[in-house]
Amino acid sequence: NGELGAELHLGAALDAFGKLLTVVEEQAPGVLADEARSLRTKGAARQGEILQEFWKTGLTEHDLPKAEDAELKGRTDFFARVMLQPYAEFVTGAMLPPVTLMTVCRCPGCNALPLLGVLRPGGDGGKRFLLCSFCSREWEFRRILCAKCVARVA
Repeated sequence: NGELGAELHLGAALDAFGKLLTVVEEQAPGVLADEARSLRTKGAARQGEILQEFWKTGLTEHDLPKAEDAELKGRTDFFARVMLQPYAEFVTGAMLPPVTLMTVCRCPGCNALPLLGVLRPGGDGGKRFLLCSFCSREWEFRRILCAKCVARVA
């Protein structure tokens, strides 16, 4: 699960999650506003469960939902991701960088897939880094490998 798999401290996050749901309910189009309203009315206990579940398993492909549950899970995961992404970025930003050359296709901080690759000057040319799609952490990745192919093999 990466280093980010530690316990999530809900505290202020639940208050902010309620505010996020209220704003989305008031400003978003149809289906998204309806889902925000539904989540808001379920209360803090259910909202906390959603955040905790996403924090622990939302970035992995294990236990994918059945087709009929996938759409609902996608909507609740959307709200959890919006809420937790800044926190994940803060937490992984405070982590020490890896000490070894990284050739892992998933973020070493949170286990999410990369969003993009970045070339930076270094050595005899350029070094390649991957940028996490969730916590925005960068890690070094060998230039001659395809991150998607490595992900399939791993």
